[in-house]
Amino acid sequence: MRSMRAVLCFANERPQNVDKFFNVLGSHYEFQTIALVGVVGSVVLNLNGTVLNNLPPESVHLLNYDYVIVLGLDAGMPSEEIAKAKSAFAEKLNIAIEDIILDFEIYNRTYQFENVCLVVVFNHRFDKNLPLLRRIYGSRFSNIRFLVPFYDGADADVIPVYESSYQFQGYFIQAYEHLKDIPCTHYLFIGDDLILNPNFNELNVINKMSGGSARDSSVQFCITSFSPLNRPDGFRWGWTAGASRPFYNISTVWRGSIPDYNEALSKFNAFFGKPYDEVYTEHFFGDPNKPGQTVHLGSWNNAKEFRNVVMNFIVYENKNSLRIPYPMAGGYSDIFCIRKERLFEFSRLCGVFAAMNMFVEIAIPTAAVLTFRRDEVKFFPTGTASILWDNDRTALENKYGLNFARLYNDWERKLHFIHPIKLSRWHLGA
Repeated sequence: MRSMRAVLCFANERPQNVDKFFNVLGSHYEFQTIALVGVVGSVVLNLNGTVLNNLPPESVHLLNYDYVIVLGLDAGMPSEEIAKAKSAFAEKLNIAIEDIILDFEIYNRTYQFENVCLVVVFNHRFDKNLPLLRRIYGSRFSNIRFLVPFYDGADADVIPVYESSYQFQGYFIQAYEHLKDIPCTHYLFIGDDLILNPNFNELNVINKMSGGSARDSSVQFCITSFSPLNRPDGFRWGWTAGASRPFYNISTVWRGSIPDYNEALSKFNAFFGKPYDEVYTEHFFGDPNKPGQTVHLGSWNNAKEFRNVVMNFIVYENKNSLRIPYPMAGGYSDIFCIRKERLFEFSRLCGVFAAMNMFVEIAIPTAAVLTFRRDEVKFFPTGTASILWDNDRTALENKYGLNFARLYNDWERKLHFIHPIKLSRWHLGA
């Protein structure tokens, strides 16, 4: 069921036909329910016996709404004046300009609402979490699909996939035929243990998470920030030491299915705005006296052990070479959003990388660079996520007594998501 939470902002004291506005939202935009959070302005609105009026403008940014609708402006104003009007109201209400809709944009059917399909990615098969996730997100997203490895049940919203959790990027192309005809503008992929802000829904999630820039049609892909794999201290990321393996994997004939080395290098140079370093240097390996560890080659506590690990990487992992086998990127990949029209080309590359056994947090950023220009990618703002490690997870569970309702009720407004939350350990509460 499609719904919207709206704040009405009256631009003047002239009476407005609110019923007409609601009728258009229902008939053309197919909203079944419209919840009025409040009204800003001197007009007193009596709706179904409830008087709504006189919200202080400075309080609007504290409310949980999807959009602020401004009523009463001249429908004939030129486009540059529309932009100025929205900017003025955004400044007055201390909200993002992307939160503003002018009523005539609804009447004229020119406003395009985002409609996000939520795709929940399971690393492992936990069927018991399916009803919990439906309860959490079912009222906020009209279209939800679950990608569950090896699923053999009968639930229509679950898409079976067959891939290792270390290469879950392979799920996307397997699920493509099931996803492509869903009526939506974007797909938001999240891990099953990543929990979104309780105020995010299919209408506002991209706007809220990207600071509004995703409404710009040039933005095709949103994700947390990632970096070139060959960067200073890049070797110290645990998965880097095994990054060369896929390109020497003789069991998969991948050449011709991804951009060749020179084309990829050109794309990386353009994306990051500087030449991608084609040689692993001492800057990449970092300080030999600083302890560290890798997933594939073990750990080191001193310079001698460090040299042994580096030598094993050069000789065995990178085939006795200091040259990169291929440009790559790496970074957090448990949440990203993609425009519907671009899903196939991105997913296809991800599928090839899965067949090459490339680790997912290298595969997804690398596929993004090879698929999109930099101006088509929006990185989610920093400081808006809570990533929990070890004791942090225990502290969160203890703070809320594993009561999910308490967590949601106490959610920090600016926090976009928390990861991970193992739902099998939590109870949803009242």
